[in-house]
Amino acid sequence: MPSLPRSDWPARMLKSWALRGIFTGGCVARGDGSSFRAKAHAHTGGRHEGWICVRRADRVADEMLMLHELAHIITGHGHTDTWRACLVRIGGKLEPHEEKHGRGLVLRDYHKQPRRGDDAADPATV
Repeated sequence: MPSLPRSDWPARMLKSWALRGIFTGGCVARGDGSSFRAKAHAHTGGRHEGWICVRRADRVADEMLMLHELAHIITGHGHTDTWRACLVRIGGKLEPHEEKHGRGLVLRDYHKQPRRGDDAADPATV
């Protein structure tokens, strides 16, 4: 059952105007059993815009993962400042997130990282 019935969506996902569907066990664009590296991803454009794809159905219960992907759909952005603000506004967190029972990292730290050289002295003031 790759396309998750709306009745099985997490409560917070039901409130979103932007989410069109949740596909489990692969990618909505490539079909059931297709694989991808991430635990989940969001389609922010094209024919499947508004869909979240999750590798394993049990990950749909991971609220932080789902909010992370929902923020991508709402903003249409990658991990930008706009996306970060949206994620926090809808209840997500920028801190790393581990699976229950300590089985591993689900989400890394998404705080804005300084670019190399940002802490260097401004040449105009030296």
